[in-house]
Amino acid sequence: MLDQNLKQKLIQVMTPILDREQVELYDLDLVNESGRRTLRVSISKKEGTVSVDDCYRVSHGISLQLDVEDIVTFSYDLEVSSPGIERSLRELWHFERAIGELIKVTLTHSMPLIENSSKMIRSFQGNLVSVENEILKFKIEDQNSLSADIQIKFDQIEKAKVVFLYGRDKIETKKGPKKKGK
Repeated sequence: MLDQNLKQKLIQVMTPILDREQVELYDLDLVNESGRRTLRVSISKKEGTVSVDDCYRVSHGISLQLDVEDIVTFSYDLEVSSPGIERSLRELWHFERAIGELIKVTLTHSMPLIENSSKMIRSFQGNLVSVENEILKFKIEDQNSLSADIQIKFDQIEKAKVVFLYGRDKIETKKGPKKKGK
């Protein structure tokens, strides 16, 4: 995990490179795996997908700039990638861009599935319908064909990620993408 002070310095150094390459910072993390530290930089685009060439150019630019700035005082590997199909959702804007997609959510604590219900849930999968004023609305269906619309405050989410199902389109929503007609 990155110290907030170091994270802010890294973002400051990376921003001109990301702007030049017309990508944006999706996520930034420092992980320790098998005794090696890896600085993970996930990039995205508002329109279109991130290519291998985008990752290469951003990685090369960041690597050169970090060598000059010398703000990271320990050895590390630099990894630049797209967030992926089953990307983690950590920031509110991540959820705003995932409207219409199937999301797996783990909550900070259990809550009733339906108001005044005895059935409690701590995690679920549901279609993200909308995001307004830090309230996320989901439509969920369980194995028993029980369907429910639920609302969750952003700060009630412990972790979340997009779930990819082969051959599934995004659901049609007011703010999400619309299916093209024939």
